[in-house]
Amino acid sequence: MENIELANRELAKLSVTDSLTKVHNRRYFDETMKKEYDRSSRSGSPLALLLVDIDYFKKINDTVGHLGGDECLKLVAAALTMCVGRSTDLVARYGGEEFAVVLPGVDAPHAMEVAERIRKAVEDIQFIYRGRRVPVSVSLGVAARVADATRPLAEFIREADQALYGAKGAGRNRAMLAEAA
Repeated sequence: MENIELANRELAKLSVTDSLTKVHNRRYFDETMKKEYDRSSRSGSPLALLLVDIDYFKKINDTVGHLGGDECLKLVAAALTMCVGRSTDLVARYGGEEFAVVLPGVDAPHAMEVAERIRKAVEDIQFIYRGRRVPVSVSLGVAARVADATRPLAEFIREADQALYGAKGAGRNRAMLAEAA
C-alpha cells in the first residue's frame, strides 16, 4: 500500500513538471496563476508576473543543435530557480524558450529587482557546449500590481507579454516593467 501511495505522489509530481527543465509545466502555471490572481484580488496584496524569453534562442539551436538548445533551457531554468527562493514563488516553463515566474505579494520595485537578478544570473551562465562558449541572455517583461477582479487574468498576462516585447524591442538582455494600467 505504501508503494502505491509513493507511486501516486510521484505521478502527481510528474504531471505538473516539465520533463526537460524540471521546473513546473504550463498546466501548473495556468492553475497557480489563476489562484494567485484571485487571491491578490481578494486580499489586496500585490502580485508579480515575469515572462522570461531566451534571446536569440533559434540562433543558439542553429549553432549548437537541438540537444545543445535543450542544455541551454536546463541551465536557464536552473538559474531562474536559484533566483527565487520563497516557497510561494513559482518558476514554470511557459512554452518553447519562454518561462514564467509568479511572485505573490511582490510589488513592482521588488519584482524588477528579481527580474534584474535573473537577467544577471543568466548572463553569467558559462554555457560551454562541445568546447564552445555560447553566450546566453534573456529579456523579461514584468507586470506587478494588485489584481483587479473586474479585469480578466488574461489582461494581466498580456501586460507582462507587452513589456517582454518592449524589452526585446529595446535591444534585449533587459527587463521592462509594464506600464501601470
